[in-house]
Amino acid sequence: MVPNGTAAKVAVDRFAAARALVEQWYGGSGFPSSTYTDLTGSTVPHGWQNQPASTPIYHEVFARNCRTCHTVNSDPTKQFSGFNERRFAGSPLLSGDGYTLFNSSFTQGTQLGQSYVFQQGIMPLARLTMDRFWVDFENPTDPTKTAANSLAGALGLSGSAATLGAALAQAKRHPSAMQTRPSIRH
Repeated sequence: MVPNGTAAKVAVDRFAAARALVEQWYGGSGFPSSTYTDLTGSTVPHGWQNQPASTPIYHEVFARNCRTCHTVNSDPTKQFSGFNERRFAGSPLLSGDGYTLFNSSFTQGTQLGQSYVFQQGIMPLARLTMDRFWVDFENPTDPTKTAANSLAGALGLSGSAATLGAALAQAKRHPSAMQTRPSIRH
């Protein structure tokens, strides 16, 4: 907050995280490596290095099911990229970018991550990615092998908090749609 009580505005390059990810894939700034190398094994972005070794969700869940959309989200607090923490060092806005922000979106405050993924079933948003998140294609009848199950286990979610809620549309009418409109007569 600034002295007059209004929120301070921070200039943010919304594509910086995506640029940093692609640079990581090709060996750094200027793309010195002509060969694509994704973050593999224990190599993760800086902000994901604090994920528990026993439940590494960066490669098993985030990179496969969330990274494409979240890395280009216009709100850096929803990118969970792990690249923003160093860029905004000391900023409370992005403190804990990566695993810490991702985890807290499921386990603290409003728990929007938990609501969007498990209760409402609206994330992942893309149909194929949603299918891959909820069904293991190697063994489609075993629900314990899904990315959803891996994520729930890593975050300590169980029972109704870790299962897809009722398949109900979350449709809401916009207030302006409630207004009556004059009918046209011919």
